[in-house]
Amino acid sequence: GVAYAGLMLAVYNAVTTVMSLFMTPVIKMFGRKLTYSACLLCGTVGTGLLMFVPGDFATAKAMLWISSMLMGVLWSGMLTVPYSLLADIILASEQADQLGLYVGLFNICITTPQIVASLTYGLIVSNVFDNNTQYAVSSASVFYCLAALMVGPVVVDPISNRRGGDVYDGQILDVQC
Repeated sequence: GVAYAGLMLAVYNAVTTVMSLFMTPVIKMFGRKLTYSACLLCGTVGTGLLMFVPGDFATAKAMLWISSMLMGVLWSGMLTVPYSLLADIILASEQADQLGLYVGLFNICITTPQIVASLTYGLIVSNVFDNNTQYAVSSASVFYCLAALMVGPVVVDPISNRRGGDVYDGQILDVQC
């Protein structure tokens, strides 16, 4: 049990690392929003699979491998694309000189729900999910799916005053100031 969980975390982290190395070419090919939505949908399937892990360990192992790999793809996208989208939105605005402030506020918007969840999720698991952590973890698939649908309406304008090159929706911007 515990040793196998460690192996699955290693698989998850290895996929995250490898996928992060290929994130730029994938974004060049498909654009940031489509790539991010696809990563979120991988997380939807990866966490959703956890609902259906059978008691048979041989079958469960295969499902856990697939789930760990899909969640590695999810995490590689979550670590990169939102910051890229945020930076372009801010740099295209009138407040480009306050990029650090807005990235900091964005981080607060990420970490505050994490802190609240860590303090309250025990109560949620015991009262809503009847102490079944499998249901609790799998419930994340609903939120990943909703997030994937919400990426579409995000509007990102190309940056005309950026130094050097940047990837924007599959195209290389090479604007020199």
